[in-house]
Amino acid sequence: MNDSNMERLVKMKKFINYLQNPYLKIFIAPLSLILFGAIMGVSHSQSPKWLAVILLYLIALTSQLTLHFLHLKFDRESSITDNPLLLRILQGLMILAAILLMIRQHWIIILLILFYLIYTHIIYYPYNISNTIYAYILAIFYESFILNIIAYYSQVGAINNDLLIHLIPIVLMFAGIYIQTFHLKDELSIYQPSKLWPRLRYLGYILSFLALALGFYLSLPSRSYFLVQILCLLVSGFALIPSLVVTKNSDQSQRKINYLSAVLSIFTIIYSLSVLF
Repeated sequence: MNDSNMERLVKMKKFINYLQNPYLKIFIAPLSLILFGAIMGVSHSQSPKWLAVILLYLIALTSQLTLHFLHLKFDRESSITDNPLLLRILQGLMILAAILLMIRQHWIIILLILFYLIYTHIIYYPYNISNTIYAYILAIFYESFILNIIAYYSQVGAINNDLLIHLIPIVLMFAGIYIQTFHLKDELSIYQPSKLWPRLRYLGYILSFLALALGFYLSLPSRSYFLVQILCLLVSGFALIPSLVVTKNSDQSQRKINYLSAVLSIFTIIYSLSVLF
């Protein structure tokens, strides 16, 4: 192997390590839950409502941190969760942001926000269903679909068929990535690992790459001479390749969870641009 190839491998490894950074997952990953709807909504709005975007991001951020706190508490019995103060602060901020966002919103959007807040807690209360197929379905429905619907509606005050169709690749990518994420979290749990997620692993790969292909198709016709569409295919495709690597220990599993969150953010951003351009 010559020096140039070695240098490329080193740069690639550094880039992957950067995407595995837990702080990147904490602050950037919640954006992937709302970014497509927000970008589409802002681009079609005559007067973008940036406060609504900020409040929805705060809801996504605090809800994901709440779910992670509950995951550490109930699935891994971590001592970090012994003090419930952090959980109360997160819940308080989430409720406050939700109340501020619900002001002057349509009653259906208010209901969707309330249902999302309930979703973040019924995964663990009254029963722990965190690593079941029910939790997986709820996660896909709320985190890839409902939050984007709320993000779009809060900007333009309507939902159209074009948005719903273009959301399909987002939902498929989340569905594929979340199979891997649920499998990894199941391995990190103190409970007996489920046999379900290993069986669905290849389905997760198929759904992820299907999302890429469908995303390319639905973003046509191109207004950028296919440059953005090709960029979406190449960058997202290369980002997905490391996700095929099987982890061997808990540290690798946690870093892969962080990496998969970054992949979702990358795809969401570039796919949104490919739809616009």
